[in-house]
Amino acid sequence: MITVGLLVVLLVIGLFLSIVNYQSSHNKPKAEPKITTAYDTENCAEAGCGLQTICNKRVGEEKVEYYEDEELDDYKGRTPDDYTETEISQFREVLLTLKPHEVAEWLNSLCARKVELPRSLRAQAISMVNSNKQRL
Repeated sequence: MITVGLLVVLLVIGLFLSIVNYQSSHNKPKAEPKITTAYDTENCAEAGCGLQTICNKRVGEEKVEYYEDEELDDYKGRTPDDYTETEISQFREVLLTLKPHEVAEWLNSLCARKVELPRSLRAQAISMVNSNKQRL
């Protein structure tokens, strides 16, 4: 008799938890679906960032977002091979302080700002983006 009562209580608790879980998952605000479009490599190439393989801006979208890196705007129009070691270290410092999911967004922001990443940091940046994609 106690076993049947215990079984009924467990079933009621399980049913209650299932209902609560169902309602909470359906009442959450839906995240805006991520729209995947073809890479806007033409605009990215115009900006000269040279990272078209990971530049995932939507066509016509040039979102400039700063990652405490406003000083990098001073390098607008410079070529990737035209940086001193001190200037490269400024880029490296920002790159290494970013969270993994922010690296691609930061590169897109540089591209939109027409600031080219130093050539010596490109392989590292691409590697970080690819590592983050594999985690997802």
